Amino acid sequence: MAPVFSKPDLKPYADAYIRHRPNIQRVLNLGFAVWTIGGTYWALQAKPKNAGQGRGSSRRSKKGEANAAGDSSKPKRVQIDALFYQRLKALLRIVIPGIRSREAMLLVMHSSLLVFRTAISIYVAKLDGRVVGSLVRAQPVPFLLNILRWLLVAIPATWCNSWLSYVQSKLALAYRTRLTEKAMELYLGGVGSQDKIYYKLSNLDDRIKNPDQMITVDIQRFSNHLAAIYSNMAKPLLDIILYNYQLSQNVGAEAL
Repeated sequence: MAPVFSKPDLKPYADAYIRHRPNIQRVLNLGFAVWTIGGTYWALQAKPKNAGQGRGSSRRSKKGEANAAGDSSKPKRVQIDALFYQRLKALLRIVIPGIRSREAMLLVMHSSLLVFRTAISIYVAKLDGRVVGSLVRAQPVPFLLNILRWLLVAIPATWCNSWLSYVQSKLALAYRTRLTEKAMELYLGGVGSQDKIYYKLSNLDDRIKNPDQMITVDIQRFSNHLAAIYSNMAKPLLDIILYNYQLSQNVGAEAL
C-alpha cells in the first residue's frame, strides 16, 4: 500500500521551498540555459548515421556499385565528422587569432546586438498584450499610448537590425582578409621566396582546377557563410533562453 502523506507532514517541506524559492528559480533557469547550450553542442558533435546500416542497405550498396563509375568524376560531399571539425578549428584559428583581436571584438559586438534584439522582441510581445488588453477593456487613452509606444520602439529595432547587418558584413570582411592573407602566403610565399606554389599549380599540376578562383571567390563565399552561421545559431539559442527566462518570471521556473 502506498504511503499517505498528510498536510502537517508536507508543511515543513512547503515552508522550506517557499523560503528558498528565489534560489531554486535561479538554479532552474541556469540549469535550463546549460542544458540548451549543452544539447546544441552535443547535437553538433554527433556523428552521422552510417548510410549502409538498416533495412535496404544491400539495395543501396548495389546501386552505389552500379553508379560508382559515373560518380567517380563528381566531388565527394563534405560530411559533418571529426575531420570536418578539425579543419574548421584550424580555419577558426586563422580568422580569430586571439581574444584581443579585432575579429573577437566584432563577435562580442555582434552577440550584444543579438541580445538587444531579443530584448526588443520580448518588449514588443508584452506591448502587444497591453494593446489587446486595452482594446478589449475599451480604454481609448491607454490604447493610444500603447500604440504610440509600439511605433516608437520601431526606431531602436530598425537601428539594431541595421547594425547587425553592418557588423556581420564587417565580420565577413575581416574573415576574408585573414584567409586571403594566409592563402597568399601559402601559395605565393614571401618576398624573395622561391616556393611559388600557385605557379606550380597553374602550370605543372592539373589536379586543382582554377586555383585563382579558390583564392578569391571561394574564400569570399566561405567568409560570408562563416559570419552568417554564427548569427543563425546564436539567435535561436538566445531566443530560447531569454524567452523561457521571461516565461519563468511570469509562471515560475517549474514550468520549464
